[in-house]
Amino acid sequence: MNYRKKWSALLCVLALVVTLFSFDAKPTEVFAKSSSALKEEQQEEQEKLDAMKEQKQELEQELGDMKSDLSETSDKVLQLSTDIDMLEKQIEVTQASLEEAQKKENEQYEQMKLRIQFMYESSSNGQLNYILGAGSISDFLNRTEYISSLTSYDRNLLDSFVATRNEIADAKKKLEEDKTSLLASKEEMEQQKETLLASIENQKSEISQTEDNISDQSDKVDELEKQIKIMIAYENKLKEQQMANKPDVSNLVKISLKEREESMPTWGRIVTPRAGEEELLAAIIYCEAGDEPYEGMVAVGTVVLNRVNSQFFPNTITDVIYSPGQFTPVWSGRLSVVMSKGLTTDACRRAAREVLDGNFTGTWLYFCTVRPSVTGDLIGTQVFY
Repeated sequence: MNYRKKWSALLCVLALVVTLFSFDAKPTEVFAKSSSALKEEQQEEQEKLDAMKEQKQELEQELGDMKSDLSETSDKVLQLSTDIDMLEKQIEVTQASLEEAQKKENEQYEQMKLRIQFMYESSSNGQLNYILGAGSISDFLNRTEYISSLTSYDRNLLDSFVATRNEIADAKKKLEEDKTSLLASKEEMEQQKETLLASIENQKSEISQTEDNISDQSDKVDELEKQIKIMIAYENKLKEQQMANKPDVSNLVKISLKEREESMPTWGRIVTPRAGEEELLAAIIYCEAGDEPYEGMVAVGTVVLNRVNSQFFPNTITDVIYSPGQFTPVWSGRLSVVMSKGLTTDACRRAAREVLDGNFTGTWLYFCTVRPSVTGDLIGTQVFY
């Protein structure tokens, strides 16, 4: 948690201390939200925190997969390098064999030329004299066959050397093609490896950022937890004060409207608002009956002014509205938000003006949402009594 957050928490504690010992302050001057609203906000922030943690787990899983892919790719690159080295050695051996075959082919060719030169160039009639010099038919045939076999031998041997050289040359070509293919595969694997390395670094950066977000979100949730504890303590203290100062109106609630009018001669008296009180009245009407029919808006304003005229409540609009524990939007902070942002509607302002002009629609002192245990006048979704 940074220093700003620490100071914020300290200020909240100080606010609680001041509030608990200064009950003249209005709740909205100290807190902007009720404990229930803070709990809802904390729940939302906790859900965000859980989502962040889940995201981190997914990122870490993806990082693990990337590292596994990188390991496999590195192994493939290493194997390709080994295969290329072996091919290069095979190419060297094949090249040496090819050179040796070429050498033997050349030697055989030279030897054959020498023999041909000896037989055909030593004398113009050398080969013919050799054949004709035979002493018998058998010798003649043998000499003729010898010359023929010698020529065939040279030809076959030369053909064999040529075939061997061609085979070696083909093998070398195949090895070089394989090497070219392996080099291309190695280059592709190297590129994949670089891509994976870059992706891993990005993934690590994203995980680091997510961890920072989780830390900040955890601090936010913890901060809301502290605010909830502070607000609950304040609300409990406020309820204690309310119970201590709440007037006994049980008999008043039970008597008839006529009896109320007879016992309270100031009932329905026009109230002259102080500066800002008309706007305050419109705001509380908006908070309590903004979604109700217009008659319900006027009824809420009537309750406020009836309390001003009642001996059981303060005698100003401001003091009635800010009486401890009387109007939920006050201590929940909603009234403060509505006033600061000017959220009241024309209908609410018109209803406030109407009751200030003396148009009281009932003698009620209380209202609440409809419930079986409360009897009174039903207006919209609220009962006035």
